[in-house]
Amino acid sequence: METTAETTTRPPQGMTPRHWMVAAGGFMIMIAASVVLSGLSLLHPFIVGDMFTDETGNPANGGQPAFLIYFTVLTITIVVTMMFAAGPLIAKFGPRVMLGVGSCIMGLGVLLFSFAPNPFMFYVAGAVIGMGYGLSQAPIPPVITTSWFEAKRGLVLGIVLSGSGVGGLLWSILSPRMAESLGWRPPS
Repeated sequence: METTAETTTRPPQGMTPRHWMVAAGGFMIMIAASVVLSGLSLLHPFIVGDMFTDETGNPANGGQPAFLIYFTVLTITIVVTMMFAAGPLIAKFGPRVMLGVGSCIMGLGVLLFSFAPNPFMFYVAGAVIGMGYGLSQAPIPPVITTSWFEAKRGLVLGIVLSGSGVGGLLWSILSPRMAESLGWRPPS
């Protein structure tokens, strides 16, 4: 019986500078992903004011609780997309393609978000953003990290995934300043 050497396209093992560049790229992707989860919060007071309160400031269209349905729709769509679509699509097309496709879908969702004339379209925008996020931003960094790292995989995965927390922290600092520079004021 003959033994054949198995050839794979795995990256070289060890902790090379290229490995750390891959980890830094995953970290940056997670910071960018935090825009959807934290950065759009800059607009929430204005959305509530426009869609979920009437001219006198009283709740309308369900008020603040109806606005919060957006986060439920977003989260459920992210989870369902990851559960049923992300894995097979990443296996078929690869992480690079799916990162691009998912990011484009998220961009379309943010565009819908900005032009939503009513709560229903606002929720649809949340679903589209969640679909793009579930196809790209959430699963791709762990996939890339686990395929590149054997040694210190857990450490590097933790560093990469902490990018979303770092991004959320950055947005909490930058959002009020951005709102003031645009002529808006943070809610008091």
